[in-house]
Amino acid sequence: MIERVNAYVLSSRKFKDSLRLAHVFTLEYGVQTYLFRTGKKGENISFFQPLNAIQFTGKKSDGKLEIVKDMSLSSIYESIPFQVEKSTVALFISEFLYRCLPEHYVNIEVFELIKNTATRLDNSDKAGTLPIHFIAQFALEMGFLSEEYDLSDRKSTRLNSSHLVISYAVFC
Repeated sequence: MIERVNAYVLSSRKFKDSLRLAHVFTLEYGVQTYLFRTGKKGENISFFQPLNAIQFTGKKSDGKLEIVKDMSLSSIYESIPFQVEKSTVALFISEFLYRCLPEHYVNIEVFELIKNTATRLDNSDKAGTLPIHFIAQFALEMGFLSEEYDLSDRKSTRLNSSHLVISYAVFC
């Protein structure tokens, strides 16, 4: 069944003249690989920047590559594409997710974490310790940490007191 799919770009590469092979994390199907039509001159190449939020019409790819024809940006970032520090953080987070998330893994909480992190990165003045906070929250969502650690309370948050103090972002 073909439907409108929300996704974040994890990685992409050129595939023939008018196609782009992209690994995306979708809300509905998890990590998927699709072929996107970009046109002969690569008109839509900017859609495939790391951590870009896109929408497309497609279906779950069960072992074969699906070609997507209709795509658009679901949210347009104001500062991530234009500031090197922020685009580097977006590249780091998308590469981290590409390496850590298994194929066809669906997790709504991780999708919301990516959405909130991308919005926070775009709206903040500096990226600072955002990658460390993202990795700690990701570890919590994936079940590596117990629920007793409240990452939203910055004053008293300690992840396993002998390893990492999140509020200071210092390894002890």
